[in-house]
Amino acid sequence: MLAAALFVFLLFLYLLTYSGAPHNPDEWFYLDGTQAALRGDAAGVQAHGWLFSWLIAPFYALSMLVPGTGSFQAALLLNIVITAATATFLYLALAELNYSTRLRLAAGLAYGLCTLAWPYSHYLFREPAAGLALLVATWGVLRFWRAGRLLPLLAAAVAFVCAVAVKQTTLAFLPVYGVVGLAWVYRSVWSGHPSTTCVARPGFARHGRSSAQDGSTAGGFEQLPSGARLATAVAAVLVGVLALVWLAGRVPAYVWTLPRPGIFAALWVSPGWGLFFFSPVLVIAGIGAVVSARQHPVAAWLSWGGGLLYILLSTTNPFWWGYWAFGPRQLVPLLPLFCLALPAGYVWLVARLGSAGKALAVALAALSAGVQLLGVAVPFNVYTRAVLFAGNVGGADVTWNWALWPIPGMLRFLRPQVLDFAWVTGRLGQVDVAGSLLAPLLAGAVLAGGWLLWVARRRVHRGVSVMITGLLLVGWLVLSVYLLRYVYLDERYTPELGYPAAAQTVAEQTRPGDVLITDLWTENLTGPAVALVNYCRGGCPPRLDLTRENLTDREQDWQARHAADLAEYDRAWLVLERVTEGDANSIVERWLGDIGYGAGCAWRGPQVRLCRYDLVAGAPVAPETQQARFGAGIELTDVEIRLRGQHAAAGYLLPGETVQAALAWRADQPPDADIVLSLQLLRGDGQLAAGLDHRPGNGFRPVSGWQPGERITDRLALALPPDAPAGSYTLNVLLYDAQTGERLMVQTADGAAGDALTLAHVPVREGQP
Repeated sequence: MLAAALFVFLLFLYLLTYSGAPHNPDEWFYLDGTQAALRGDAAGVQAHGWLFSWLIAPFYALSMLVPGTGSFQAALLLNIVITAATATFLYLALAELNYSTRLRLAAGLAYGLCTLAWPYSHYLFREPAAGLALLVATWGVLRFWRAGRLLPLLAAAVAFVCAVAVKQTTLAFLPVYGVVGLAWVYRSVWSGHPSTTCVARPGFARHGRSSAQDGSTAGGFEQLPSGARLATAVAAVLVGVLALVWLAGRVPAYVWTLPRPGIFAALWVSPGWGLFFFSPVLVIAGIGAVVSARQHPVAAWLSWGGGLLYILLSTTNPFWWGYWAFGPRQLVPLLPLFCLALPAGYVWLVARLGSAGKALAVALAALSAGVQLLGVAVPFNVYTRAVLFAGNVGGADVTWNWALWPIPGMLRFLRPQVLDFAWVTGRLGQVDVAGSLLAPLLAGAVLAGGWLLWVARRRVHRGVSVMITGLLLVGWLVLSVYLLRYVYLDERYTPELGYPAAAQTVAEQTRPGDVLITDLWTENLTGPAVALVNYCRGGCPPRLDLTRENLTDREQDWQARHAADLAEYDRAWLVLERVTEGDANSIVERWLGDIGYGAGCAWRGPQVRLCRYDLVAGAPVAPETQQARFGAGIELTDVEIRLRGQHAAAGYLLPGETVQAALAWRADQPPDADIVLSLQLLRGDGQLAAGLDHRPGNGFRPVSGWQPGERITDRLALALPPDAPAGSYTLNVLLYDAQTGERLMVQTADGAAGDALTLAHVPVREGQP
């Protein structure tokens, strides 16, 4: 019951501190896998990872059931559940080490509130999940060591495989498990006698149970015949060797390079990356790992021995992104294992220092919780810009800069109102009076709730304890759900900005062979990629994200490379954020206009513009004219018309299919007026069936900027309406003044004149495309 209370308490606390703001590509990378699973795209699931593709699915379904919620924000709730579950499992795993309920509860709360688990509980998928898997694997190995049961060993094997699948660096624990396995084989097969029972030292007996420790008898396994025991041991070793060979072939090459001592030291104590700087409470765990080595040697070896190897392996990675986040992101999987030693460290402090030891432990925990609270209140990107990029990180190793330790750095670079518990309202820097008044109340509720959980088991009658805990959790749930409405949806993706409308348009009009392209201004993920993941909810086609800085600074041949990426697609949807027509920086839009046929762009809101392109050329048809002159100085020099549809080769279209036109222009004396090109498809009665208006040069070359004799090209596509009646349609092109609406007169080579030029007649028949 207490384990469930711990889970619910942390779960609702994380809900109170929840924010849907994006952090890095990991989250929506796995969300893409979930969308691929919904589309039945097995290759997409494989590319994005099957594990998270299915783990996220229930939360993804929540966003589809609850109106107004984004799938990105709903998916991030997975980390809240994972982190609360890890704290609860830590509470249960410590029972294997025979600690008292009070110490186990304290360790679970310390993991949830005083380590990096709290800030990361709503940002990353891989690291918290890997931490839970490693904790389960360690628990299984401990159970097998003590009782010789095969079921915990199987659970440990499955958990470890999941940990490696989630984060390959966890492979560092394999030799540690192997040493324990060899020790178990020696003890159980060749020693010829049961192991003895260790008795806890007095300091541990005071605060925990004094029953059998790591050295308990191996239970039913030792009762097997010696031949069966030997065969089982040999089979286990062979399976372990085969697993090692298989896993070794799947890890990156950098894993086998030499560790870097500078980074190894920095991961412990660096102001930017160090575990002890971001979680001072782990000092107690370090003490506990040393003093408990005699009572719990296997547990100490599995957690801290494996942790040291893990950190050594992390230093070999040339793409170490620890400075990218609030604290050492890569080391988050080690936190629950290190917290296994917290009770032992606390007992040692109390036994040696008495009340002073208790006060020291409380002070370290409070300091750790304060750092984690800042990690929740301050966005990671603000922290990175203000503190780390100011000089705390440099080169392949770490530049130690004590003046830029996280807390003073934040206080120096951030305005006071930013630190006013902005996590309550989710509006950083815009905390109103109500939010400021509510923050102390919430802080008091956190303290009161934790205190009640702490004392309910020891000082209150069980029935009253259950009642108080139940009332507390119900009230906590009501408060959490009420406040969640303030922080659940990121205001950058609210409906009025146009992201839901763009996603709905794409989802309704997409068809097989489409691709969705997002044009990102920067590598921070405040753009259309996350927004569309939020609102597409499985209805949008596969996505290709293009970061403009990469295209201009790092990828010299990006046009050819990404053209190859688009070779398998028929149409492309382009989502632009705050990019107006003709923006010189819109290089992706210009490129798509050059390789495809633009079917038009439309603003779906004040921030989002949506464009569509045909990527595959249709069957050519002969145009009715190749040259014409518009006004006094603009000449149409070349015309190419194509029909794209099921029966295009036969010379006709069905409703919903497309006419493509490539037009080449030249001007001897470009006019100063703002000239707009209009391509129109007219029904037999002269009514407009489809039209497309924009500046020449696919929107990028206003006529006033043309050079004499320069060739300007437009590649356009007009789609027939799905309900277009059968008949003969006329494809016209005309130019007009954007200010006055007056059309430029056009004259063909044979002397015909008018205000529009007929390019072709298109037969349309009834049918379904």
